[in-house]
Amino acid sequence: MILLLTLLACGSTQPFDLSGVWRFEVQVTPTPEDACDDRLLHNVTDALEDGAETGTTGDTGADTGADTGVGGWVDDAESSYSPWTALGRFTRDGDRLLLVMNGELLPQEEGGDDAAPTFAWERSEQSRDSTTHPSGYSFVAETQQSAVTRVQISLPNSQQQEDAKRTDTYLALEGSWAEESQSLSSWQEADLWPEELGLGDTGAIPLGDYLTRLDELGYIVPVTNQRDVSDCNDDTCVLTVSSACTESWTLTATSTDIDPGDVGWQDLSWPAGY
Repeated sequence: MILLLTLLACGSTQPFDLSGVWRFEVQVTPTPEDACDDRLLHNVTDALEDGAETGTTGDTGADTGADTGVGGWVDDAESSYSPWTALGRFTRDGDRLLLVMNGELLPQEEGGDDAAPTFAWERSEQSRDSTTHPSGYSFVAETQQSAVTRVQISLPNSQQQEDAKRTDTYLALEGSWAEESQSLSSWQEADLWPEELGLGDTGAIPLGDYLTRLDELGYIVPVTNQRDVSDCNDDTCVLTVSSACTESWTLTATSTDIDPGDVGWQDLSWPAGY
């Protein structure tokens, strides 16, 4: 078995052996409410974001706040999951290492701390569609999405290695498992356009999925980009919806006696929860 001697613990005078198959265990916890940062940007005049308080009688679904005499209820909910576990191994990838686990390949990130290396891979995609006309009408839709899986481990220093060897105990590596994702959808459309184009009286920009306004009777209605009405404070209506989410859980890794050449160990795992 080839020893992987490229990672050195902080202050260590000897390399730490990462060869063999390791069992990883991740303490998955429920997603917190603040895990995502959602943002909505637009230039529509007199628009209300979905869920905004209006205080108008036109909103038939509004909570009147009347005391029905049966108040005092308190709702509380908690949940927890059993850990996620899977087998993985570190192998050489040029001058760096590669973490192979649960069907995923996570290369070692460059420029990190040798005592706490990180392994990550980012997946992304983007698209852009546009339609224009000499009359001045234009419509542009853009989408960007990305996701990153990042595993960080802390390597033991020389003293910890010596203590484990002296007591004949296995060292458990500690670290973290993080999932990060970002998405951005944006649209731009001309605010006004001639009827001859045959596009109808409302445009394609999905303002009504995110914005509402009060009609002449005071009722809440979805926003639309009307052909012959200036709905936005510019010649072009703009809408951008973005979300950035991050979750991180503690991780431990323990070495096993499984031979990396054995067939099928890569498929052994349990997901978090039931």
